[in-house]
Amino acid sequence: MRRLALLLVLGLAGAACGSSGGGAPANFAATWHITVAGEVANCSSLSSETVQIDFRRQRTGDVDTFLFDCTQGFNQFVSPNSPALVQDVYDVTITLWNNYDRPSRLSLATATITVTLVGGITQLPTFAFTPSFGRFDLAWTIVNSAGPDTCAAVGADTFEWTITNTANANVDTFLYNCVDMAALTDDPPVPFGNYNVRARLLHGSTVLGSASASNIAMNRLTVIIPTFAFSF
Repeated sequence: MRRLALLLVLGLAGAACGSSGGGAPANFAATWHITVAGEVANCSSLSSETVQIDFRRQRTGDVDTFLFDCTQGFNQFVSPNSPALVQDVYDVTITLWNNYDRPSRLSLATATITVTLVGGITQLPTFAFTPSFGRFDLAWTIVNSAGPDTCAAVGADTFEWTITNTANANVDTFLYNCVDMAALTDDPPVPFGNYNVRARLLHGSTVLGSASASNIAMNRLTVIIPTFAFSF
């Protein structure tokens, strides 16, 4: 039987209601950190806003779920305000999520350990998330021989970035306001792999300029793409 302890409310610690029953009350303290390909990251690096901790009691199979804002337990211990656990042995699964409360939610990393809750508060081992996801660091400029080098001058409103995974042909498209002139593809983050990429400058659905590249490796937290210069 599965019981959801708390619907996510950003900025509030996870809590639980109800009880696994059959034992003295118990609580836990958890903390985590994030590294991507050996590089230290933080919650915002991959737009990873939610950490989910599931406690499955081995004796009964009951599951209690706790949700935290990622920043709450990042490099510091956090505990639920109203635990629903008892002293016993649990299989504990912790998951780092992007867009947890949306249909497109994405699991970035997960791990499972076995712990015994004893006493009032049991301090869990530090969870080390190592997501195999990164982000493209994009920039673009406009070169306009007929006037100002601006989006408005050439009628551009959108910068479009499309990536195609060479292994599974999965396609993702990211859209940014032309005037930003720079962007990070961190929401959602990009799975590790090789990609064929395409950049386009748009006015509505009209293509004003385009560039492409093949077999770009996504294998670290941030992959910097050379600036795209669209000439008019």
